Amino acid sequence: MFIISPFSQISLLYLSIYKKNIILIILSYLKDLKIVV
Repeated sequence: MFIISPFSQISLLYLSIYKKNIILIILSYLKDLKIVV
């Protein structure tokens, strides 16, 4: 069951930020790989 609450919205916001951070980390990691290679 999905409960709509401020907490769920906040968690969704943090999840989106977390995903963006993961993408940035992966991009930077790939850049480092290119530099190394």
